Amino acid sequence: MAHGNLYDVYGPELIAVDRAAPDHSYHPRWTDLARILGSPMPYWPMALRKPEEMVRWKPGDPVQLIDATHELDTTPLLRLAADSEDNTPEAMAALHLARTVHEGATSDALGDIEILDTRTTARQSGLLPPPSGPASRQRACPRT
Repeated sequence: MAHGNLYDVYGPELIAVDRAAPDHSYHPRWTDLARILGSPMPYWPMALRKPEEMVRWKPGDPVQLIDATHELDTTPLLRLAADSEDNTPEAMAALHLARTVHEGATSDALGDIEILDTRTTARQSGLLPPPSGPASRQRACPRT
């Protein structure tokens, strides 16, 4: 699992724990994992760590765009906006707040990806490169 904010040429710090010896941890490189799995490994920045997406990933899967996660549940804001008449102050305020939360999470994820890209080289790291193009700049994307 990726842990902390430590980076080197191989990517973010990894801490591995063997199920047979859960009290013992070690620090493999991303390239070690890529060699064992036969494929580059994904890295999910904190704002993109969705357990259902992480569990679904299999070696060889293509890179996919996913929405960033956020700590606040925007469902009540979106329901308020949906239940209000269009363009009323409460609908506009609720939509603005929900949008601000989503944009903040996306910005955080993109910032993490930028840091990763500036500190590592995908070929050296054993990490999958992020997708490129306009969509990847609009929505955060994991290294999957």
